[in-house]
Amino acid sequence: MKALSNKKILTAGLSGLLVALLFWNLGGTKKKNTSLGAVERGDLVQQVTLSGIIEPRHKALIVAPYVGYVKKVYVEVGTTVKAGDPIVTVVQSLSNFEQAFPLRSPISGKVMQIRHAEGEYVKSGDPTDFIVRVDDRSEVFVKANAAEIDRVRITSQQEANLKPMALNQKNYKAKVVSLALAANDKDRWDRSTVVEYPISLKVLNPDESLQSGMSVIIDIVTFKKEKVLTVRHEYLFSEGEKNYLLLENGEKRPVKIGMANDEKVEILEGAKEGDMIQKVDFAALMENQ
Repeated sequence: MKALSNKKILTAGLSGLLVALLFWNLGGTKKKNTSLGAVERGDLVQQVTLSGIIEPRHKALIVAPYVGYVKKVYVEVGTTVKAGDPIVTVVQSLSNFEQAFPLRSPISGKVMQIRHAEGEYVKSGDPTDFIVRVDDRSEVFVKANAAEIDRVRITSQQEANLKPMALNQKNYKAKVVSLALAANDKDRWDRSTVVEYPISLKVLNPDESLQSGMSVIIDIVTFKKEKVLTVRHEYLFSEGEKNYLLLENGEKRPVKIGMANDEKVEILEGAKEGDMIQKVDFAALMENQ
């Protein structure tokens, strides 16, 4: 009977030890308060986001001067050509041995497209049905349209970041080089109320991966303040015309704010770098009002 009692005591002791270890591993350490944040110092950036298309400095479309057939193509896609190099010969009939002179490239660049092979029929002077396209990629640009509410915030030489939709891991730098002073003409049947202005940006670090015609997301930096105190929006609340932060100890601290973007607000007065602050429970604030 005594041995059985000792066995029960040992079992209870082991169970208690296991519970203690489990508590230490899972709950014994202090749980981090995820509702706390900090007043931080950093750069505050305002930007305009647009979509655009990659364009070369110049492009040349080689079209037939008359209705006929492609007799000879002198180039391939990817061929580098100089201005004046022969590109293609077009004749009115493949059965005649007429003398034909080649159409030559008006610019230096690279052959990007060949739409018609030798022997194919071609139309006369139709830029939508060209034979060969040559791009001058000595400089690369982005063409975009900015809504009027964004256009007033954009100025020449502003910096921009480019994110090609087809190149997930790549980012490029650009700057604004051209801003139209008049909006795009609209068809009289177009009932859209959006007024847009064409703009152009020069890509500062292009490479072969950034191909003509690619779609890109453009973030144009319209204003930037460096090394300022900031807090995220979810830590700031207002009562009347005053703004407040709720400190870690529960103190409601009035603050003066400056510029803001979609994520952060500048703190001009009332807080210092490193102050720990509580995330605002906006639902509770609404109930108390």
